[in-house]
Amino acid sequence: IGKISKNGSALELIEDEIVSDYTIKNDLIYFYNNGYHFSGDKENNRYTIDRNEAGIYKMKCDGSNKVKLLDDFYECYGSYTYANAAICNNLCGDMSVYDDYLYFIDYRKEGKSRVCRIKIDGSDFEYLTESGAYNYTIDVENNILYYIIGEYGQSSADSITINKIYLDNRDENEILTTEDYVYKISAYDNCVYFTGSYKIGDKKEKAKKSGMIYDSALSQFKNIYGYTEIEWKKNKVGIPIKQINGPYFDLRNQKNDKTGG
Repeated sequence: IGKISKNGSALELIEDEIVSDYTIKNDLIYFYNNGYHFSGDKENNRYTIDRNEAGIYKMKCDGSNKVKLLDDFYECYGSYTYANAAICNNLCGDMSVYDDYLYFIDYRKEGKSRVCRIKIDGSDFEYLTESGAYNYTIDVENNILYYIIGEYGQSSADSITINKIYLDNRDENEILTTEDYVYKISAYDNCVYFTGSYKIGDKKEKAKKSGMIYDSALSQFKNIYGYTEIEWKKNKVGIPIKQINGPYFDLRNQKNDKTGG
């Protein structure tokens, strides 16, 4: 773990550990140490692992007051395959701090890639989702957790389902099932934004969906449509040259908030 000044002039090593995920809040850094150590064999780039050291820690941003919050990071969820090899080496992902809790996706055997949380003092560990999660975000204005359902850190190839959980009472319901591939969600200012594999049209009259916004206050979806405009101009010798302007975007109400359109 290191830090660098904003102008790039000063680089400082804070903690000589291999960290696969971290987040910072109120001058505290929360991080997951997967137990790996460089063995000293530079030629073969070999590492060793200390399972007892693997776990979630917090410390001040100057490297002091390091405390271990959670350990027992040994066995991954499911059998070790090529598809889930990365998470079997990194059993904690997507760390974030909201109020007095540290949230993350637990890829351990007992975690089954569910979203969970633990108090920032290391107490009151609990699972928040019944299903495994591919990605999640927290709407802090409305105290709601949104997550994309998926196992092993992967979403479904056939359709994407997104649920929301009210953190006050744990009520959970589905807000969207879509055949579009959504790979990232983010909450900000009473809205949840979705990005994925949407295609932008080549003409204004052929605009295509390029994203979605969910208004959490109104429980309503809007589709972001993107388009480009083509203009033909002649160059100095009179040859027509195609000029593409844009892309431009506009919002449209989604007719059915259970489908991605």
